[in-house]
Amino acid sequence: MPAGQLLPAPPGWSLTEAGGLPEVACTVWSNLVGQAGLRAGLWPLIEAGRVKPVVHAELPMDQAPEAHRLLDAGGVIGKLLLVNPNYEG
Repeated sequence: MPAGQLLPAPPGWSLTEAGGLPEVACTVWSNLVGQAGLRAGLWPLIEAGRVKPVVHAELPMDQAPEAHRLLDAGGVIGKLLLVNPNYEG
């Protein structure tokens, strides 16, 4: 792949964590546009903070197994976010 097409890993992220970003971006795009039918007119509302996701909990990435346990147990309303505690973005 040409070097000009590569992005740097976010500060504090391992190559493994950064390597998952394209998959996440594609999944989000597919879910928002393909499945939820997000329309272009909604982007300004999202950017302005007028449309926000429901977040059930934020867990550090090293607690991914716990996130799966919570999802499997049911009762999660909204999203479970896996966060990198070293990311300052």
